[in-house]
Amino acid sequence: MVAIMTIAAVIEARQLPQVEKVDVYLSKLPSRMDGLKIVQFTDIHVGPTVGTTFVKQLVEMARDLDPDLLVITGDLVDGSKEDHYKAIDPIVQLKPKFGIYFVTGNHEFINGYVDDWIEHLTSLGITPLRNSRVDIDGGFDLVGVEDWTAGRMGHEAPDLKKALAGRDPNKETILLAHQPKAISDAVEMDIGLQISGHVHGGQIFPFHFFAYLGNPFFAGHYRQVYGSRTQIYVSRGNRFWGPPMRLFAPPELTVITLRSTLRNR
Repeated sequence: MVAIMTIAAVIEARQLPQVEKVDVYLSKLPSRMDGLKIVQFTDIHVGPTVGTTFVKQLVEMARDLDPDLLVITGDLVDGSKEDHYKAIDPIVQLKPKFGIYFVTGNHEFINGYVDDWIEHLTSLGITPLRNSRVDIDGGFDLVGVEDWTAGRMGHEAPDLKKALAGRDPNKETILLAHQPKAISDAVEMDIGLQISGHVHGGQIFPFHFFAYLGNPFFAGHYRQVYGSRTQIYVSRGNRFWGPPMRLFAPPELTVITLRSTLRNR
């Protein structure tokens, strides 16, 4: 049985991501932004077992989804810029209307190359959001916070209040945060939608249960979090980390279509 499950896990990990299509209804989104598509890259973990071939495949899958906006929610790479920059570069073949944005994950800090990667991504035209925000065509604010490990690694800790300072409270806000645990701050600050990764959906059964204990917002779309209007989408990730195995937690490529509850008013 163990041998069969191991083989199944290796096969599942090597599959291309399943496309997950999600409609998210937002109460402050202007009707003219209804239908805007966000594609999420997350937890690619470029490194010894994930390289250029997979990234090119992922880019082609994303191109077919015709995104207006591409977001990368951390754990992009495990290793140095010198070793892996060629694997990352195909991402900028995508030209979404509203750009490409990146937030850090724990692995960017754990591996010790976060500043090198931020510099490289910026040089490619990918915009890092490090406790900061950007206006998307006057329709909503896109906000990004540092990963929760940043402060322990000698970098600025995640600071959503700083990122939101001076914002228009009547404007919709979408938060990029690698770890779902940022949701408590998101609810407090009336964020409409948080987009996260990190948990990998548990990656390998039966570790799903332990992952859930640490991350109750585990995988998929959660609405009205803690009784608020805030929603969160947690991706299972595009690839894998550690052993090239997944079991009952297939990789995914997410496309979120924003919907305005104002469009029929």
